[in-house]
Amino acid sequence: MVLHGKTYADAYEEACRIQQTRDLVFIHPYDDALLIAGQGTVGLELLEQEPDLEVIVVPVGGGSLIAGIATAVKHLAPHVEIIGVEAASYPTTQRSLAASHIEACGDTATLADGIAVRQVGELPFAQMQKFVDRIVTVTEEEIASSILALVEQEKTVAEGAGAVALAAALEKRFDLRGRRTACIVSGGNIDVNTLSKIIERGLSRDGRRVRLSIDVPDRPGSLTRVSAVIAACRGNILEVHHERAFASGPVGMTAMRFTLETRGREHVEEVIEQLNKDGFTAREERREI
Repeated sequence: MVLHGKTYADAYEEACRIQQTRDLVFIHPYDDALLIAGQGTVGLELLEQEPDLEVIVVPVGGGSLIAGIATAVKHLAPHVEIIGVEAASYPTTQRSLAASHIEACGDTATLADGIAVRQVGELPFAQMQKFVDRIVTVTEEEIASSILALVEQEKTVAEGAGAVALAAALEKRFDLRGRRTACIVSGGNIDVNTLSKIIERGLSRDGRRVRLSIDVPDRPGSLTRVSAVIAACRGNILEVHHERAFASGPVGMTAMRFTLETRGREHVEEVIEQLNKDGFTAREERREI
């Protein structure tokens, strides 16, 4: 096995170089007719198990999976809508279909590294032009929330690329009300440390893990008073940090940063409101992935 570069493009270039120098046979990871045909069996199995399907949502990177599924399904059940989902930082298929020719784009890190492909394959693109109904994108934050939802509700561990289809459905990128829908969860190759970070950020997005900055008088008993208010609101304190030297308020005040475990966004607002009523100045510190 050879590990090369930081992106798929780096690895692809090195694989092509090795293939040429050693006169080997190169099997393309997505731009291959037999590979597309093989992945089309996923669509056949879906229709066999759920003949009444109306929508199939598929992750899109190089495009072979959705091309195969769409080709097979549309020939047997033309009414089924095929929706592809890309990471917002790599919208190559969405842009290419809009332009009617392949456009390369994307060069940033993404949770969905398994579909972080700068250019869709030529063979998949031709099939997608015929059979795919639409392509949507999801953000990093939405991918993280989808991974968390799969872990919590389905007890299923999915990598970022495998969770984008569900992310698009959860974020209502299209109308699924009353429609029998299948979301493809296409992989679980995720590092444990990465999964831990994603769970933390997913909890943060859902409002179940929050950081509050609270301005309080810098005197004995202030921490106890703040903690009592949070406890009365049924918030769980995970971490506390003091900011004295770099506090922006007047002398005699200090900023405290509390990391809390809460029930959700409404609970966070309840805690903040109660803290402000009790004479503190509390605000949430938000962060993006």
